[in-house]
Amino acid sequence: MSIPGAPSIVVDALTVCHGRHTVLDDVSLSFAPDRWTAVIGRNGAGKSTLLSAIVGFGAGADRVRFPGRTGKRATFLAFVPQTPVLPPGMTVAEYVLLGRSAHLGWLTTEGPDDRRRAEVAIDQMDLVGLAGRRLSELSGGEAQRAVLARALCQDAEILVLDEPTSSLDLGHQVEVMELVAELAARHRLTVISALHDLTAAARYGQEVVILDGGRVVAQGPSLVIMDPDLLRRHFGTPVHCTHDDAGSPIIVPLSLRGSARDQPSL
Repeated sequence: MSIPGAPSIVVDALTVCHGRHTVLDDVSLSFAPDRWTAVIGRNGAGKSTLLSAIVGFGAGADRVRFPGRTGKRATFLAFVPQTPVLPPGMTVAEYVLLGRSAHLGWLTTEGPDDRRRAEVAIDQMDLVGLAGRRLSELSGGEAQRAVLARALCQDAEILVLDEPTSSLDLGHQVEVMELVAELAARHRLTVISALHDLTAAARYGQEVVILDGGRVVAQGPSLVIMDPDLLRRHFGTPVHCTHDDAGSPIIVPLSLRGSARDQPSL
């Protein structure tokens, strides 16, 4: 369990180099519990490298602490990668049940409680009708729901997502982001997601971190960080910030050369 009032995650002076190239340069961050933090930045800014260190898969994992928590990260942290590995011959129910693996002892098999937890996760992700279907038969949106169900079955308090909608069409992108938001609110999860879509970052991220050149250049509430001047400075392009009829933010990149109608015809 986390310590009341303490951050869920602390990253302390994290530096990661690939050969002579510094990917992350002395990154120090803390992530508040029960909040969704969106990590944004240009390609190559270090977003995926930061997430890999937090999850424990990549370099610098020893620079990440989880105050009040002990044991394997997989017992309290679930990871949704850009391209999840989905064994084609496995059914949805079998795959979701794998979320219990981190809680089982050596040579221990799943018991009735583990199966019950898997059934609850399948139901919450609206996958009951697909439980017996093979993963290879799922659509992109259905597959991402199965991945989230596995994370839910894992009983994780921290959910880390690396571009969770990058391979989905527009409708499924919205579906997955809304599901994550619902899960986070219902289970009081700490969510960290790397996102390219600035509108999604502004809409779903309560906190935002901007990485630029491997350094943290801004961190704070979404309403403060998603500022047109700040975004222009670190993304190298002007943006327009507005809101839809429901009051949700929309961030639109603007042309560097003026509007399309001002361009010469070909």
